[in-house]
Amino acid sequence: MAHRFILWTLSVVGLFGCQATSRFEAFHEAVRGKTDIVVYEGLPHPVVEKEAYRRDKERPHQTWLDQALRNTPTLLTPEDVKTLAVLLSESSALEPWSGEKKCGGFHADWALEFVDQGKSWRALICFTCGELKLVGDEPALSDMTALTKSELERVLAPHRTARTE
Repeated sequence: MAHRFILWTLSVVGLFGCQATSRFEAFHEAVRGKTDIVVYEGLPHPVVEKEAYRRDKERPHQTWLDQALRNTPTLLTPEDVKTLAVLLSESSALEPWSGEKKCGGFHADWALEFVDQGKSWRALICFTCGELKLVGDEPALSDMTALTKSELERVLAPHRTARTE
């Protein structure tokens, strides 16, 4: 009986792992060549920047998967948008999720949105965890490679809203 349970558990884990992998493969393909990626900044970190988070949370904002984001898109240069598309279209940009990090939980520093062939794509980026989370009917979580994380930070950091605690 225990043997069957173990086999069932492994097959379920394998099935969901495959679904997440195929979701990310589709994401890589969909973002390739995009010039119309819309980027939103996440609100300040609710633990690290408590006062700034509380203040910003009182203002109008939007929420994706319980993650608070600014309403107004962040204006990126066409070169920055191209860099995001090239970077995120590479299958080597992301790795299988390695499990929960001990960093205080996922917090969206940034969010990306674009449409490909009539399908909307949304992704949340957490630099503290080093994770990218796909939003939608089938949310999926992945780790960013160190290179992907550093390149995304390089592109997005200059656009961060100045804030003080």
